[in-house]
Amino acid sequence: MIRLSVRAGAAFDPPDAAGLANLTADLLTRGTAKRTGPELDRAIEFVGGSLEGEAGHDGATISLSVLKKDLALGLDLLAEVLLQPAFPPAELARRSEDIAAYILRSEQDPGTVARGPSPSCSTRGIRTAARCRARPNLSAGSRESRWRRFIGTTTAPTER
Repeated sequence: MIRLSVRAGAAFDPPDAAGLANLTADLLTRGTAKRTGPELDRAIEFVGGSLEGEAGHDGATISLSVLKKDLALGLDLLAEVLLQPAFPPAELARRSEDIAAYILRSEQDPGTVARGPSPSCSTRGIRTAARCRARPNLSAGSRESRWRRFIGTTTAPTER
């Protein structure tokens, strides 16, 4: 298993776009300049592997799992999703609907309501912890440039 972690979690979301890190990480594996999401899925599943993106509070992680004999393919796919993401509009719409449904379910869950807002959410004036996963309010025209700017500022290589 290979995990690539970058400083691109919810803590780095712009104030007017809560959920951008989460949405970006989710969409990284849903299409590239060369392949659609289903094509990526078929390629990695054909060799019994997995390729997933997720974001937490402090960072985002892309995880690759393949057998040793399939490492070259896995690394090619990993590089492709990181360097050539497409952020397909249809996937954005579908994922946005999923997130909205998740928020609604969470707000109706007694356990979530009883816990109250998490500290990172309440500092942004967001009512419940589930809203930290809210979809950013971005117009279609600004979406890709906003993502690219977010990715560039949070994942750019630095000298140590």
